[in-house]
Amino acid sequence: MHEKVCSVLPRRRVLVVDPICRKGHVSFNVNYIRYLSEQNCDVSFAGEEEYLPPQDRKLCRAVHSFAPVPFTRRNKLTTRITAFANLLQIQKVARASDNCCVLFTDFEELTLCASGAFTERTFCVCHGTVEHLRNPLKRACARRIFRTATAIAFTPNARLALESQGLANVVVVSHGVPAPFKPRVENAIGAKIPLNGRKMILVPSLGEIDEEFFRALLRSETFLRFLTENKLLLVAKTGDFQCDSPSVLLLDTYLKRQDYEELFLLAELVFLPYSRSLEHRVSNVLFECFANNVLAVVLRNDALYQFREHFTYDPFVCSEAQLISTMSELLERKSRHGFRDLEKLRPVFDVLRSEERR
Repeated sequence: MHEKVCSVLPRRRVLVVDPICRKGHVSFNVNYIRYLSEQNCDVSFAGEEEYLPPQDRKLCRAVHSFAPVPFTRRNKLTTRITAFANLLQIQKVARASDNCCVLFTDFEELTLCASGAFTERTFCVCHGTVEHLRNPLKRACARRIFRTATAIAFTPNARLALESQGLANVVVVSHGVPAPFKPRVENAIGAKIPLNGRKMILVPSLGEIDEEFFRALLRSETFLRFLTENKLLLVAKTGDFQCDSPSVLLLDTYLKRQDYEELFLLAELVFLPYSRSLEHRVSNVLFECFANNVLAVVLRNDALYQFREHFTYDPFVCSEAQLISTMSELLERKSRHGFRDLEKLRPVFDVLRSEERR
């Protein structure tokens, strides 16, 4: 039987585990820990040492540390060996925690399957699992895992996609809106951005983006002229991109979490040029826009179009011309209230009750 995770039940022990600890997932992990704590759960965390910010560790009854995973696409073997060793440690912690539910906020199908570190009390958050299942070996491993464990999908569409690939136990739990960022009195990163009276358009992430569209944008005389004439500065990570325009700033250094949050709060608009082929991913950056009421413009894709009901305007664009038009409208918009019904996005862990599902 699964351990219940429910706000109306007696306080339950939940071990939240991230065996990979990607830097981009800190916000999501903190978000889920916060919501679990609010729903009467006694939360512990297992991950890299100092992975959670100090103020967020206070939400956890205990923090178990293990070796950092050298997450890299160039050396997948080393990554999996380290992750496998960590999973064995996690098994020991879970066994020592009597009557404990284990919630993986990230996982890799091959490693988790090989370790056997899952039971009927195990729940796994599926970020990119739908795409991973195109690999026959990963699909076979996922089917084996979720004959016993439970998969968590962020949306009903993602649940259907997982079930269509033969995954047996799938439930829907929303991604959840994170807590708003807290601005510092002294904005250190802001002092390094040469705004000079200009408004900033921020591209916070270059992961899973439409590279062809974004590259063409940086070369477009029309778009660059739009930025200059409207006194705008586009700020993004360098990645593999280049642009000589003074209206574009490409950052070549890794931003610490605090610097990222400060930069985010400086933005007039956020632009999310995700790949148009995305169908089932959820963008944590979009949910950060929701949390901080920062207006977003989104390159149209099916994954994020599912959240259109939460906008008070149409954020979706399909071309450079639409992008310029939408940005112009939002910059002239008097009301900065861009989102609605965000309470519907709150993750409710009652859906993990085993009695209702089996």
